[in-house]
Amino acid sequence: MPEAPAPMDLAAINSFLAQHFPITDRYGFEIEAADPAQTRMRMRSDASMLRAGGSLAGPALMALADGAVYVAILAATGQVKATTANLNINFLRPAPPGDLIALVTLLKTGRRLVVGQVVIHHAEAGVPLAQATVTYALHG
Repeated sequence: MPEAPAPMDLAAINSFLAQHFPITDRYGFEIEAADPAQTRMRMRSDASMLRAGGSLAGPALMALADGAVYVAILAATGQVKATTANLNINFLRPAPPGDLIALVTLLKTGRRLVVGQVVIHHAEAGVPLAQATVTYALHG
């Protein structure tokens, strides 16, 4: 039986993502903490992410939620073969330009599925802008 992957620390996660998931650069993702108990990821927004009216586009927030849960999975399990099975997001208020922070708590870490809850807020104001529940399927 193959050996289960080991949880990754922050340095290992950053190295893995740099080699295998360069989209993190495109969205300006920066992992501030990667811990099985809670993961914190920053997204540095830019003008390309703005909607008419000046708020950040929903797909950018969805990418942040999805990416942050993937990082939490790497920190908790080290399982790199994981795909998004479901993402449900509630946009609570318009997201103003600037850095956003995603806080992830893993609600369930099973053999085949991982469920994470994400709260996204502006880096300068603690009010939640969005809340998401993301389910990943593990393959391996």
